Amino acid sequence: VIAKACALASNDFEADMGDVEFSNGELIVTGTDIRIRLGELAVLHPGELDSRQSAELKDWTYPNGCHIAEVEIDGDTGVARIVAYTIVDDFGRVVNPLLVEGQVIGGVVQGIGQALMEQARYDDTAQLISGSFADYCMARAGDLPSFAFSTVEIPSTNNAMGIKGCGEAGTIAAPPAVINALVDALWKGPGHTVPSIDMPATAEAIWASLGRLGRIAGH
Repeated sequence: VIAKACALASNDFEADMGDVEFSNGELIVTGTDIRIRLGELAVLHPGELDSRQSAELKDWTYPNGCHIAEVEIDGDTGVARIVAYTIVDDFGRVVNPLLVEGQVIGGVVQGIGQALMEQARYDDTAQLISGSFADYCMARAGDLPSFAFSTVEIPSTNNAMGIKGCGEAGTIAAPPAVINALVDALWKGPGHTVPSIDMPATAEAIWASLGRLGRIAGH
């Protein structure tokens, strides 16, 4: 792209190709005050700076981890509360620990919302009825536990820095961790049917599951 830009700039400025250099986002004619920003040059020459490249990744850098949610369920109301959430992840060599922790915990919060409360609801005419924050329930600070976060650094062998991805680790791990904890809490034990519960596992859904399992008086 830069080579194409230098060629275009040299033609526009009627300068020798060797006198045009790229620096700090600008094409500059050496020894003069003639210059143009790369973005401006792209506007003057639509499509002429387009470039397509491809690469084949032979090895991947998958992260690894374990998330454990501990929940309590009020048997009379079906209200579930997450009392503890433990995270141990391997992202390879961590460059910025604080940023990684914030990224993962933020993702976990989104995953908890998906597991317990967030849902796009439509009426019989396909009209969205949860289209604002007045109707769409999201996890707030009071809905969340304290998080125990740690990493185990096993450097990746597939890149020079030994890093692995961490961007979606929280959102991927949290929903199954929370739902599995709920299922474990609802299950009566060996010899009994393992309950199933769909997301979002609202108090209403959990209370109905308790009724089906015969764990509410009168059911």
